[in-house]
Amino acid sequence: MGEFNYIFDQNKLELGDILLIISDRGLSKQMEERTGCKYHHAMIVVAYSSYIHSYGGGVQSGNSARRTFEREDDVVALRLKSSSNEILINATNFVRRKIGTQYSSLRELLRAEMGLEVGAAEANRQFCSRLVAQAYAHAGVELVENPDYCTLQDLIASGEVEIISGILRIGNEDELEYAREKSPILSKQEEIQSGIFEQARVLCGTDIQTFEQLEDFLITYPEFDEGAVAIIEQSGYLYQWKEEMAKNPQYYDYDAFIASFPNEAHQAIAYKILGNYKSDLLNFSAEHSRWKASFKKHGLRYHEIHIDLIDNLIGMVVQRKEVMERILNDF
Repeated sequence: MGEFNYIFDQNKLELGDILLIISDRGLSKQMEERTGCKYHHAMIVVAYSSYIHSYGGGVQSGNSARRTFEREDDVVALRLKSSSNEILINATNFVRRKIGTQYSSLRELLRAEMGLEVGAAEANRQFCSRLVAQAYAHAGVELVENPDYCTLQDLIASGEVEIISGILRIGNEDELEYAREKSPILSKQEEIQSGIFEQARVLCGTDIQTFEQLEDFLITYPEFDEGAVAIIEQSGYLYQWKEEMAKNPQYYDYDAFIASFPNEAHQAIAYKILGNYKSDLLNFSAEHSRWKASFKKHGLRYHEIHIDLIDNLIGMVVQRKEVMERILNDF
């Protein structure tokens, strides 16, 4: 086995890219024999250095700067041939709202490989190809005939996408050290979200997998609003944005940025982050409007805490923008 020295070239990734990866040679060989596709996992880019995917731990977000690969061709991106900000935002907001959903059973994966033309037997569960296919179907783009049951090979064969290669590069020593370090923020985030939904299922007595499903339940049964809000507030979920800023100050502080990246990379990184600013802001603004409309209609405290959270997330996006503009003013 070779060394895992390849990392994502962040400047080559775009919002909404479907990343097909190989991180396990044995699993890759099995998948190629069974489906004709050597890639064995899919993720969708939702922001700069951020993706969402469905794996054994359920639907969760991840940091693409913390992934390493053995070979240069271990990843390709599937990118829409024709797209718009509205499509990409709708697709990425769909997967954001699925965070927390548990992984589907092996039986569901086998149904996908068999190409069954039926509705999802486990509609409240996800696997990687289903998640990205459903996301784009929600946004109005039919990548495959049946988004409930599809394989990675079905996604590759879609007439709606083009294959983008060459998105990995050799990492330098500092980048590889960062990539190989387990992210305490992401690990804590998964733990917090899993805990929230586990407690919510107990509180509400139903199969709640996402914040959206919890919201629907509380709208019908507002007497559970106070208990659900207490679970979320006590979990620390509402304050994770502070930990993100503290752990990655290079994106929120000018001096930290200068100290973290080589001079020759400053302009490219700043341009890339600024290029994502509009879509990031539109993403959060759309969610902000949705939560405000729901609060106006239903008056739940549950809606209020999410409005406050998104206000803070928008503040982070704006702060990143201001730092990047200052970096570019140096040139």
